Parts: sequence; structure tokens; C-alpha cells
Amino acid sequence: MDNPPSAAMHLGEGEGRIVDPDLSVPAEDYRETWVFLGSFSVLADDPEEGAKEMHAVYAEREAVRTYLASGAFPDGAKIVKDVFETETEHLTTGTASYATHLAGRFVMVKDSQNRKADGSPLWGDGWGWAFYEGAEKQRTITTDYQSDCLGCHQPAQETDYLYTRGYPVLAR
Repeated sequence: MDNPPSAAMHLGEGEGRIVDPDLSVPAEDYRETWVFLGSFSVLADDPEEGAKEMHAVYAEREAVRTYLASGAFPDGAKIVKDVFETETEHLTTGTASYATHLAGRFVMVKDSQNRKADGSPLWGDGWGWAFYEGAEKQRTITTDYQSDCLGCHQPAQETDYLYTRGYPVLAR
């Protein structure tokens, strides 16, 4: 299966719009206080070029506890995925890619009853969906989760649109 286009390439450019505060990037430093779920890379089209992106994923501690107990994230649970640009080097031990600059962040908020889906193209399929470029925390460039987000998340539909196999801390 081909890799989907990178997040930044897929969503396009624009000034963005301010979204529902529930769907914004957390004000607190989630990298220090939330649970690190895991990370993964997205390969460049040419494997010799290494990774084109590195993703690091975090969730609120209480949401992780609920997931481990029940197998589902509770409504209101927020997940943040940092997307980093990469550099790749050919070392004596092999080709290595590492994260460099923050390209943007995805935020997903659980809404199992789709309460917020009416009238907002950023909510549906049990989640709120938004991508923020670079260090931006309030203005998303996502315009419609169905066209901007599901292309990458559809393969993970069976696991509530999350690639849980990449998050060992969620193993039950």
C-alpha cells in the first residue's frame, strides 16, 4: 500500500481559522505532563532518503487510564500528535533519520456520540480533528475532516481511527 501524502502536503496552505477551544492545542506543556504513547516515522518516497516525517503522540494521563481499563478513550479525551521534519544521514550503523523542526500538530478530541458534528466539518466519526502548522496553537488549516484527515486515518478505522499498534503503552 502506498504511503499517504504527508500531513502538510495533504492539507494545503492557508491562514486557517480559530476553532472550538476543545479542539485547540493544549495550553499546558503536554510533552512534560501527558503520557507519551509512542512515535513512528513516515518514509520518504525513496527509502534511501529515510523518513520524511517523525510523529510523536501524547494523550492525557486520565484518558490513558480509562483506555487501559475499558479499551476505549472517554469523551473529551485529547490526543496530540507532533509532526516533525527530519534529516537523514548514512552512518556506519546504517541509515538514520531524526526529528528536527516542528512542522505542525494534529489534535483529536473524542466525541463518541458525535454531539459536535452538527454544523462543524471538523467533527465526526467519533472525533474532533484539526491540524495546526508549526507552532500555531489556535488557527487550524483543517477545513473538513473527511477530506483533510480520513485519507490517512481510514486504514485505522477498526481501532477507532488511531494507529494503536504504534502505541505500546496502550497494549492491554
